[in-house]
Amino acid sequence: MFKKELEQELVYDFFEKVFQTKRLVRSYLFLGDNKVDKSIFAYNLAKILNCQNNKRVWLDKIGSNANQNSLFVVDEIKYQEACELCQNCLWLNEKTHPKTPIFVEGTGVKNTIQIETIRKLQEDLCQSSEYFRVIVFDDASTQVLNKSSSTALLKTIEEAKPNTLFLFFADSKENVLSTIVSRCQYINFKARKNDFVIDEIQDLKTKILKFLNSSELNDELSRLSFSEETANEDRDLLIAAFALIQKDYSSNNLNLSSAKAIFVIEDLIFDIKSFVKVKATLKNCFDKLANLELNCELAEK
Repeated sequence: MFKKELEQELVYDFFEKVFQTKRLVRSYLFLGDNKVDKSIFAYNLAKILNCQNNKRVWLDKIGSNANQNSLFVVDEIKYQEACELCQNCLWLNEKTHPKTPIFVEGTGVKNTIQIETIRKLQEDLCQSSEYFRVIVFDDASTQVLNKSSSTALLKTIEEAKPNTLFLFFADSKENVLSTIVSRCQYINFKARKNDFVIDEIQDLKTKILKFLNSSELNDELSRLSFSEETANEDRDLLIAAFALIQKDYSSNNLNLSSAKAIFVIEDLIFDIKSFVKVKATLKNCFDKLANLELNCELAEK
């Protein structure tokens, strides 16, 4: 059913059995520091649940009989692998699906999930949807998903419609509030053996910093040209690279200009995740950073 990632074969085998036995639960806690493979799996899972091969099953067969322990209620249905051809599969392969997965992340300098964010999520999930929504908390540690936001989230989980699945990412169970752990089945992800993706992120970060530290940042046409060039990069790599740059600004002699830069980059990351046109949002970001006249260069390595 799944196209297995060899480094996480045990995880894929586990979920193969979950689908065969129709025992998919409401919430899962993905443990380990391998966020890349966790995200890949979240998209693969969303694809299985939204593929046209299986879509009618979810719409027609799952209803009031579903409960917190199982989302599968019909024994005669055999769930199939994703067809890779329907619109949902194409969207998820390109990571451009308008409704799923939904990534819930921390905001602000402290990078915490606010109660307002949980309430907005609850409002969204109260609306009927033709899609199976996979909700991903890519950092469920107590530093990000704290007691206040977790308390608000519990009600969201309990009241969510049957076509909703919650995934929590964390390095270890000890970093997650017990109220969340107790509502999840947890799965261990192995550390990623190769650093190819990490190298790509670092290379892109270096490329962007080289531009930010150059005189070209002050030239309108150069900003436009670099925005057009950078817009061709993978969205996830862009988000990861700018997140590293944002972190650098927060740890290098924080002043008013660098604080403003943090918020400018935060807006950029949000827009990219919201599928705002990348070229335009990059250009807007570079324009604002140029106007800040940052007086401290960040290291490119």
